[in-house]
Amino acid sequence: MNLTNKNRCTRASYYTLETVEQQVFAKILEFSTEAKLAQLRDDLAKKNKKAQQEIVVLTAELKTSESKLAAITAKKEKYLDSLISRDFKTAERQHINEKINDFTLQEKQLSAAIYRQQFELSNKAEAIVSIEPFKEALVYLKLNFETMGSTDKVAWLNKNIERISYTKEAIAIEFKTLKLGS
Repeated sequence: MNLTNKNRCTRASYYTLETVEQQVFAKILEFSTEAKLAQLRDDLAKKNKKAQQEIVVLTAELKTSESKLAAITAKKEKYLDSLISRDFKTAERQHINEKINDFTLQEKQLSAAIYRQQFELSNKAEAIVSIEPFKEALVYLKLNFETMGSTDKVAWLNKNIERISYTKEAIAIEFKTLKLGS
């Protein structure tokens, strides 16, 4: 196999596991500083405020849809009651049945829209994040880091870190509890 210079890897492009581990944990522990925690708190506040504003809008839309559904159901009930209580000619009965079918279709469509709105509302509510679980995990790591074995460190990473991207230029860490990256 013939490798060109473009495809050849050099020893200088490899890092030892210990070096990577030290740099990753140093980056994680940077988040325990007051300045970094304040920045995270601000980022979360902005993100949560946006989510809460979207929740207000979605809640209003949901209430509107529910009101429309109630109105359509009431109209449909009136038509059904009129079919039962009155004696109509065939053409009139057919027209009323068509109206009932239209209302039934509108009910189904609105019910589906309400379901989608409730689902979206639930997703937005879940998007609101507190910094407290992150701080607790970080404090635990900071206090116990020196005494933790490699399996404990790996367990902590698996529990708290979604993804780590390591390049020559930077280390990017995505935390599970924050849903924010570094």
